[in-house]
Amino acid sequence: MTRADDDGDIALLARSEALQLRRVAAQLAANGSADPAIADIDAGVLIALGPERFVNRLFAARSHLSSDDVDRVVAFFEASSVPPSVQIANPTEATVQRLRHAGFGLDWERALCTTRPAPVSAASPFEFERVDESSLDTWLDVLARGNEITQAESRAISDDFARAAHSANDSAEWLALSGDTPVGCGSLLSVDGVAWLGGAATLPDWRGRGVQSALLAHRLDRAAAQGFELVAATAVAASGSARNLVRCGFDIVAIQHVYTRR
Repeated sequence: MTRADDDGDIALLARSEALQLRRVAAQLAANGSADPAIADIDAGVLIALGPERFVNRLFAARSHLSSDDVDRVVAFFEASSVPPSVQIANPTEATVQRLRHAGFGLDWERALCTTRPAPVSAASPFEFERVDESSLDTWLDVLARGNEITQAESRAISDDFARAAHSANDSAEWLALSGDTPVGCGSLLSVDGVAWLGGAATLPDWRGRGVQSALLAHRLDRAAAQGFELVAATAVAASGSARNLVRCGFDIVAIQHVYTRR
């Protein structure tokens, strides 16, 4: 269930998510691995990292778009040679109809979840190692394999994005270990006073053994210890990951819809 009194958090989270991706885009440009385009409009932030890259869409800061907003989205992304796309939380019916009239279709939905962190005292069967330069390649490998990214070109894009995110933001990444064996990973990213949980992946042979629940508890502990008042995470709507977040005390404050014109 979404809550009407979370409108302020939703706007804050939209700005925060766009800010972290601005930083990633700048890092990719500095590395020479992408030529991103970014523009601010009244409706939010337009970010295009380029064809086949992970992020090419409007991050809408409100639930309604005007016809002019949609026209600007189309023009921006066509100039960047990527399909026009919009990420918007709890869109109004008029906005949905406007996007459909312009040729956009619903691509996917995800739950936007928040919690006010408190220490988690549960014991864990796993050890946690914070990623540094010596373990960065291991983390990249676990992240890619856990997300079943196997093709060389896709793996290069994944590694570029993850390295840029690691360098550009105030982030901490952890490997979950069973003995000396890395089995999963997760990150905690600080942006504009919000602690974001992301970078979650579990190696296929270790799924269903509580790896992500343990990583979630570990990161909530770290967020509470660092004094964060708001922790945010996203998960595919109605997925096991979304249900796990709710079990751990998160509220679903919005459903983010991504519409794309093909």
